[in-house]
Amino acid sequence: MEYPTDRASGFSGGRKRRPNFIPNPETAADEVSISLHEWLALEEATSTREGSNLLQKEKSVLRKSQICYGIVEVFKAARSSALRSTPKDLQSSCVVENFTIFIRGDFLEDEDIGAIAGVRCETPPSRAKIITPNFGSSIFEQGPSSGEDGFLEVEVHPPPLTCLEVAEDCATSPDETRLRHLLGRLLHSIFLDGSPYVEGESDNVGSPESRLLARGLPSSIHLLCRDLLKGELSIDEASTDLHYMIMEPSAFLRCSDMTPSNFSLIRSKLRGRDAEIRTMNDTFCKLTTTGVSEVMFVSGFSGSGKSRLVRTVVPHVAVAGGFAISKKFPQGIDDSLSLVLEAINDLIIMVSEDSTDEELYSIASELISSVGEVFLSVIHQVLPSIDLLFNVNVTSLASLGRGMPEQTSGLTNESISFILKTLITAISSRDRPVLLHFDDIQWTNASSLSVMAELVSGGIDTSCIFLVLGYRDNEINQAVLNDLTACLRSSCVPVQHIHLVGIDEPYFIDLISNALCMLPRHCKSLSTAVYRKTKVSRPVSFLVLLAMGPHGSPEISLKGNPFFAFQMLGSLVDRRILSYNKSCKCWTWTDAIYNQDLSENVLFVLRDKFDLLDSETQHLLRVAASLRGSLPIAVATRLDLPIEKINSAISIGIMERCPGSDVESYQFTHDKFREAASADGETAFRYSLGMKLLDTSSGQKDEYFLDICDLINVGVEGNRVAHSDLNRIIAVNILAGDKAIQNSDFIRALGYCRTAKSLLPSDHWSSMYDPSLRLHLSLSKSLYANGEVDLAESTLRELIDNSRDPLDTLDAHHQLHFMLHQSNRRSEEAFQGCMRLLEQLGEDVPDNFENTSAPPFARIRHVLEKKSEEEILAIQDLNDENDLRRIRFLSQACIISSTALRPRMTAYCIARMVEISLRGFSVYTPYAFVALGTFLCGQRINAISEAQRIGKIALRLFNERFSDPGQLPLFNLAYYGFVSVRFESFQTCATHLRQASTVAFSTGNFALAIINNQISINKSFFAGKPLPSISEDIKRQIELTVKYKDSRFVNYARFWNQTLQSLMHGEAENSSLPEDRHLDGSLPADRHLDATASMMDTFHKAVQTFWKGCVLDAYLSFLQLFLNQLTNYLQQTCLVQSPQAIHFLDGPIDFQSTEQCNGGYPKIDASSKVSEMRRVIAHVREDLKELASESPQNYENKKQLLEAEIYSCRNETHNGLLRKAYDASILSAKSSNFIHEQGLACELAGKHFLGAGKRDLARKYLEDAQKCYTEWGCTPKVHYVKDILSGMDD
Repeated sequence: MEYPTDRASGFSGGRKRRPNFIPNPETAADEVSISLHEWLALEEATSTREGSNLLQKEKSVLRKSQICYGIVEVFKAARSSALRSTPKDLQSSCVVENFTIFIRGDFLEDEDIGAIAGVRCETPPSRAKIITPNFGSSIFEQGPSSGEDGFLEVEVHPPPLTCLEVAEDCATSPDETRLRHLLGRLLHSIFLDGSPYVEGESDNVGSPESRLLARGLPSSIHLLCRDLLKGELSIDEASTDLHYMIMEPSAFLRCSDMTPSNFSLIRSKLRGRDAEIRTMNDTFCKLTTTGVSEVMFVSGFSGSGKSRLVRTVVPHVAVAGGFAISKKFPQGIDDSLSLVLEAINDLIIMVSEDSTDEELYSIASELISSVGEVFLSVIHQVLPSIDLLFNVNVTSLASLGRGMPEQTSGLTNESISFILKTLITAISSRDRPVLLHFDDIQWTNASSLSVMAELVSGGIDTSCIFLVLGYRDNEINQAVLNDLTACLRSSCVPVQHIHLVGIDEPYFIDLISNALCMLPRHCKSLSTAVYRKTKVSRPVSFLVLLAMGPHGSPEISLKGNPFFAFQMLGSLVDRRILSYNKSCKCWTWTDAIYNQDLSENVLFVLRDKFDLLDSETQHLLRVAASLRGSLPIAVATRLDLPIEKINSAISIGIMERCPGSDVESYQFTHDKFREAASADGETAFRYSLGMKLLDTSSGQKDEYFLDICDLINVGVEGNRVAHSDLNRIIAVNILAGDKAIQNSDFIRALGYCRTAKSLLPSDHWSSMYDPSLRLHLSLSKSLYANGEVDLAESTLRELIDNSRDPLDTLDAHHQLHFMLHQSNRRSEEAFQGCMRLLEQLGEDVPDNFENTSAPPFARIRHVLEKKSEEEILAIQDLNDENDLRRIRFLSQACIISSTALRPRMTAYCIARMVEISLRGFSVYTPYAFVALGTFLCGQRINAISEAQRIGKIALRLFNERFSDPGQLPLFNLAYYGFVSVRFESFQTCATHLRQASTVAFSTGNFALAIINNQISINKSFFAGKPLPSISEDIKRQIELTVKYKDSRFVNYARFWNQTLQSLMHGEAENSSLPEDRHLDGSLPADRHLDATASMMDTFHKAVQTFWKGCVLDAYLSFLQLFLNQLTNYLQQTCLVQSPQAIHFLDGPIDFQSTEQCNGGYPKIDASSKVSEMRRVIAHVREDLKELASESPQNYENKKQLLEAEIYSCRNETHNGLLRKAYDASILSAKSSNFIHEQGLACELAGKHFLGAGKRDLARKYLEDAQKCYTEWGCTPKVHYVKDILSGMDD
């Protein structure tokens, strides 16, 4: 990708030479020549024309400077070229008539007199070709750059010879002095439009050089001519001066007067940072090429230019079609997560404003397809601006997520990270990179840093973010920074560090030169004095030393701090040591500057600046410093502040209007100004300010309510609060905590809740009962969201123990049970807690769950069979409060028992939920109905139609009446995991399960998220998803189980990983029975293994041996073991089959047991085994017929393949139905995208016809099978079929 030449690079001393510059001394086709005398006459006529302005005059001065530069370069070259001109030879050349000018332009407009292209000298005969910077229309405007092309080139013919050097004594010879004087006369005449120089005039005001000032020309021209006329300036030095003038005309060729208010670090170029700028831009270019997110740490002391360095890459982001967002963390206020959310919200707004309708539609479609519509309502709660991405899409977020309360209880910082990562992955890409810049991360916390790190994790094909984190290395918590860096590197995120120290003295002189609009040689003494005053040394961090390399020193010199330098200049002006001389149009200073005792602490310098302001302005700035460094006009009005005083601060560069703000607001131009605005007694001042704002506040609706609470809390800490204000402050913090929770800023919420609790009296459970209940519930949510699970649990138990009424503890119990269930191996404790609470609510909970599910299900099924679908959907909402409470906790108990694989408990809860729902519907009804459908599916074929009917009713209820994101993961788990698989495609089920997993992660329900993802992997495998893609899903699943320390699911993920690795790479698996395990699945008495894990282990052994084509006897042994384990498990758990086990049966019984009929495998000697397998096949054949009629997209190919194999086993080779059955199975598998089963059908057909002697037909089928297995990614099957084909060639 090509980017424009960076215009922010500093220049000092040396010339920038464009690498592809090829000089051509010949006249170009679009150039015209004119004598210098005639050209000056034209310039004079243009400048005196009526209507000419200052800008035209400045452009004329620039053109004349370019001509002078060409003349000086000709003289320089002539002395060392083949001409070998001496100073005496050149003296006669210093006349206007000796030169011709070359001009380039179209000359179609009267005011267009062309651009200077070159200068020709008659004596000595030579020519200089000039390529000047390409300036824009803002050439003389205040800004960081002068031109678009930062190169000034000159080529002289004949060129100088490197072997010739000017004699050293030539510089001091009379001839040289005379040449300088004559050259000064020539330049003087050129700048005065050809007006001749008169010898013998006074050196005072009427002197020739002062005539330049009288004509309004800049002091740099005046001083150049003066020093040449005096013989004090060499030709080389004159060339350097002119080079500076042409490269930066806005600084050195400005004809208007300079004032102290023009001092600005912002308008100055970023000098001395060329290497850092290249590193920054190269890193971004790499990101746009690889698509892998990058992290850049930029450290340095305050004022070293960290933010300005980051801004140099912003133009490249725009060129690449990306977006750039920058935020700064405030000091002393812990709202870090709010700032991160604000940054992503701003990104959404920027994307919506700068993208086409087609681009927005693409983003919206990607979000919906990957996460589903309901998840968007969860995003909307965290990022309200998300609806802007859908302004051209039919989706309306207002219709989504109608039942939000339940889902908020599980939100955590990790779930917030997941939401942000999901969104930014959809927005960012190689073609749409995102620059996220967070400055001053030393004021944030580890949790917020973790959220930022999560945004860039995941590697290629995820987010494409350039995350730039700036900090002051002398103020950051080193341990937190080390942890963040280690976390990023462990996630394989590329990390780089840039450390900024003070700029070197040559660049510093350039900086001061540009600020004062004086050439470097004129202000060198001043620049050196200021440079020495900024020389301090401070210890630095380990990461800074790491960024510097092996030669870094533990003491880094901070001399040359740009911000400090500019403030010191302002201080010198205030002390009248530095002043602007209008008559000379330049700055002058007294000798006192060299002896002045200036503070090396920039705050002292800035406070001197503040002392010049009146008391009202200082008070206004102090208020702004208290309000995070900004002052909204609305707040100033509430405080009756004289807002007009802000203009005084703006005029001296302390304040500026907030850019891009929706409300009128002002901010400090630099953090140091905010620090300087603070005074003694700051905590008391902020407390009184907060209380005054509170008196005018509308409560939680006040957009500044959290800021008000922050102000009050600063004063509360370490100070005694009046008793009359105590209860009010407690209430304010409770409200602020609730609002922060609503904003998903749990870090900030935790601070408010802890402050409120610290202020509670010792008898608060009696004297402040209601506030205590509300506070402890919010405190527990905040603690849990921040990962402090034990403290959250103890807080909830304290609330429960001190409650006066059990009804007051319902929310606390619900949250406690949720937390316990998320904690590994505490599901039983959570379930028993639900049961005890249900008893308190009047639920008749059985002492023993044996045989409790059968009678309720029979009665419920009878009621539902008698009602039509429309009659069921017409049932009104549940109004009985106690029924609502009971179904709420029955639903929670059902979630706990189902994920813990306790079917008896789950059956009871589902039956009771459906019974209550038949009296009135609630948000829990859809899950109750679909869970009933799940258990009906567990009855095998007999109840599938009934399960399908109830499941579809549940789906309509969920979509049309109760679209609650909190219920979606559980609903999809039951519906798409077990019910709809009988009539929906496997691919559809897998997609909805993945979306449910996404919603569960976003709402903090990690257990449900993992199990949804787990079953999605199962469905994807049987749907024929390419094995490498499934392998990536499984690796992610393992990472999640490890991350959340949930051993309940880690074994399942590892089993799948072993299976995939075996099928993809052909790794050897143990085809014998597992050690210490009997054929009936029992274990030795001294060992314990979870029954479902044991079944999964055996199941995966069977899958591996089947697809790898292992010995049939081993496969059948694993299959028999699995069936025995499943039978034992079902007998020990419930009267109906477990819905969690049904999806296991889709593999080994429904389909994969067909291949053992094929005659190509070793015969089974034991007649009992053959008889048993024939019985199984007959049973499966009947099942597949009914399943294929219900769900042909999933089972038709299996049914046809089983029919073909039965014909094959009967040796009915000439039966026309046999090939039709094979072809029908192949076509059906292809239409369902079952690439693996299409390959299997082709393989079996090929082996059949090979055995029948039809080799050509067999080859066709086998070659198709090899293609299918290759696409699926199953290496052992590819090799297996390839070996068969090779054997046919032998």
